Amino acid sequence: MNRVLFLSSRDDLVDFLITKLSGAVTPVSFPVSSEISNKYYSASLSYHRSTLDSMKSLIEKFQVCFICCDLSTIQTEFSYIKESIPWINECLQPESITIIVVTKDALSPTLEEQESQLPSDILSFCRENFLESVLVSQLEQTSTKTPPNPEKNPTSIIDERVGLERISEILDCTDWPEKLMHGKSKPKNAGGETISQKPVPGPPSDDDIDAEFERFSTMPIGDLSAEISRQIKGLNLSEPLSTIDGLMLSMKQIQDFTQTLEGDERITFAMKVAILMDRVVHTSEQLDES
Repeated sequence: MNRVLFLSSRDDLVDFLITKLSGAVTPVSFPVSSEISNKYYSASLSYHRSTLDSMKSLIEKFQVCFICCDLSTIQTEFSYIKESIPWINECLQPESITIIVVTKDALSPTLEEQESQLPSDILSFCRENFLESVLVSQLEQTSTKTPPNPEKNPTSIIDERVGLERISEILDCTDWPEKLMHGKSKPKNAGGETISQKPVPGPPSDDDIDAEFERFSTMPIGDLSAEISRQIKGLNLSEPLSTIDGLMLSMKQIQDFTQTLEGDERITFAMKVAILMDRVVHTSEQLDES
């Protein structure tokens, strides 16, 4: 099961996010089942709720964790969040994703406005620990992605989304362990019922490689660099991997880590790095030309 954990002392914040993401109605009864589908795969998700105090008793492991708090109280809450990170990591699967969601009673900010509204010490902590912070407005009505508008923000080369759209995008780009790749039919029994099967390990097909290449190529560059950073334990970053300086400073560590991998895992990781390098260089060239 693909499990998503929402941690918060306030049920209303979690209920707000769940109803927008899954279409569930309030009062929300957990766990909440939801489906996610894009042009590459479909997956069933299970949303769970807990608090920082009670999460230590959780037995299940989760692929994504949303830590939810309110902008008006984040300074008092964040010291406890920082202390709880080791416990949160115990609840997560390897290479999982942790996102800090901060809500406020106002319209959604732009990406630049978001950074100015969140306290600088919190932003620094998130960058140092490969956590993402997302500011969500409780006035937002939908998590449906809107098409990019170059005229509105002509200097934005990377299509960065904010608010509920960003939360939806994170779920859409997560490499869920249990998913059905599109183009492959589910096995059925003699009665026409779908048979639940776990993927059988084996060498990747050309279609699988093409799908992975397409996924890495279309993934937001920040997500791709964060995914690579999470794989390399102890990666020392003075600059983010999504910049040329960050890539150059990290090449030795990336090379050393690649040597520890074998077979398909090594090929997939090398593909990620190659795509990231190409996109970072291309982005830098576009910025120089503008």
